[in-house]
Amino acid sequence: MMKKYLYLLVLGFSLLGLTPAFAQQTPEQVTAAYLDVANKSGLAGTAGYFHPDELNKFKSAFIMLFEKAGDQQLMQAFWGEPVSLDALKAMPAEPFARQMLGAIGKLMKSEDIHFTHSKIVGSVKEGDAIHLLVRQYASVENIEFNSMQIVTLKPYQDSYKLMFSDKLDGMIKGLQAGLAKKR
Repeated sequence: MMKKYLYLLVLGFSLLGLTPAFAQQTPEQVTAAYLDVANKSGLAGTAGYFHPDELNKFKSAFIMLFEKAGDQQLMQAFWGEPVSLDALKAMPAEPFARQMLGAIGKLMKSEDIHFTHSKIVGSVKEGDAIHLLVRQYASVENIEFNSMQIVTLKPYQDSYKLMFSDKLDGMIKGLQAGLAKKR
């Protein structure tokens, strides 16, 4: 059951967040660069593409999950070694996200999930946010498929940064439910 929730988490983060240089780039250029890094190098390299507020939200959500789970094995699964909750709380949000996204990326590779390429289909402006519709191509166990995703960006300094999907809270709650059933 836990594996099922981890799959949901992995697939949900496929379009989520080495700080790249974005000066004067359009939302489409930032997204294309983000997707290129995610597809070629893995999720760990995408952390710098996310808005700092979103990185803090991401970190807080996982810290809360680790606190509620009270499970050192769960933290070790993401960190690869024993780590204290206090050490994670003290860690800056971007390195925290890089490590977590890297662990999710390793899980994807272990399950033979590969994102091959992406195509930006269109965009919609909503206030200061820009929503891009992206077709993501992937394969799982040599079965190819594609899906449509929405990538949201907001202005940050002189460029744009990605926002995490609203699905983040749902994925964290799904993991919490899976952990509760496991006990």
